[in-house]
Amino acid sequence: MYKVSKYNMYKQVKDHYVVYNAYAGQCKIISKKTYDDLCHNLCDSVAPDLKDQLSDKGFLVPDYVDEYDNMKALRENFIINPTTLSLYILPTEQCNFRCRYCYENFPNLKMSKKTQDGIINYVSKNIKKYKVLYVEWFGGEPLLAIDVIEYISNALIEICRKNGVIYRAAMTTNAYLLDLDCYNRLRHCRILSYQITVDGIKETHDEQRVLANGKGTYDRIINNLVQIQKNTISISLDMTIRVNISKSVYDCIFKFIDNFKSLFDGDRRFRLCFKIVQDYGGDAIQDFKDELCNKIDIRKLHSYCKTMDVPFEESSVPCIGYGVCYASKNSSWVIGSVGNLMKCTILLYDERNQVGKILDDGTLIIDEECYSKWVDSCDTHMNSSECAYSPICLKSFCYKHYLEDKAIYCQAIYNCVDDYINRFVEENGDEHFE
Repeated sequence: MYKVSKYNMYKQVKDHYVVYNAYAGQCKIISKKTYDDLCHNLCDSVAPDLKDQLSDKGFLVPDYVDEYDNMKALRENFIINPTTLSLYILPTEQCNFRCRYCYENFPNLKMSKKTQDGIINYVSKNIKKYKVLYVEWFGGEPLLAIDVIEYISNALIEICRKNGVIYRAAMTTNAYLLDLDCYNRLRHCRILSYQITVDGIKETHDEQRVLANGKGTYDRIINNLVQIQKNTISISLDMTIRVNISKSVYDCIFKFIDNFKSLFDGDRRFRLCFKIVQDYGGDAIQDFKDELCNKIDIRKLHSYCKTMDVPFEESSVPCIGYGVCYASKNSSWVIGSVGNLMKCTILLYDERNQVGKILDDGTLIIDEECYSKWVDSCDTHMNSSECAYSPICLKSFCYKHYLEDKAIYCQAIYNCVDDYINRFVEENGDEHFE
């Protein structure tokens, strides 16, 4: 016997009837009758052969299954006691750029040897709890402290090797210093995944992303990327080229995509990621607000990339854990250059994001009251037990948005699901169960 999944959602898109399940991440076009039966929980009205199809995709579940308990167990494994230790490390908070929309303040701080050893000692003491260690280098501009990166990386790689733990590493960098020699040094640190920002064509990029002395940066960044592409045969290389879209960038965005294609010729290791510039605070954005644009349809850019065979980062299928922020996980830490512990990489200077500090022996001193607010279940603020979207966020929420709006910010997840359903219908409009 079956019952209708509590995590089903239903939508009519033009002439199509759609069911989507947040737990299974499945979306299907169905008949009007099946749509009505599922909406009204009339499982017995569904034909036997169709019932098997629906159950295979998670739209129907056996009567004995407690979906809510299953979801809580996933939350336990994914958020409360995950098997991955994630460290977002700021080896320096200084930066060689002064981007016109940046929220950071750039104190001239480079991580001390004591703090570096503190990170190494913390991992050494705790590594047996985990199966994976994930390290992401952030800043400031992390490549201003490449010696710190090499020292910590070499030690952590060895700790993982001795304990049979998988080591993964990534970096967010402006790539101005990422020449071929620097890239090869980082390969020895097992850093193969990068997020690098190029804000459109040369003219717009050099207007938005300048050096501290005001000079442009486009030519050097592009040259670095091209040299890496030409001299790297590894398929493990993963370059996400982020484009922060302002009004000026959008005006020339299709020209930029054409240029990107000519530079990297469909190399799937280099892909575009489009993001609209947001106001994350700070002083710089105050003089940039006329460039902000919130009504751009990113799907038009994706469609053009597909036409041009340009790799791009598509929205993932919203399913289990898709909407979980790293800050809400118990085993996720942002470590500042002076050893301060945080949860969020955006609110770097907000006292409510300062949850503790790391000592040179690897001990973590935690402000439990402050820390608990970042990892709370959304049930602290609302009843989510019947929410069909809860497998996506696993009852976590973005505490940053809560600090700003004093409300649980679910609209982004709603929009993501709605966008996915619309895309699914566009791409599968001829598919039917019956």
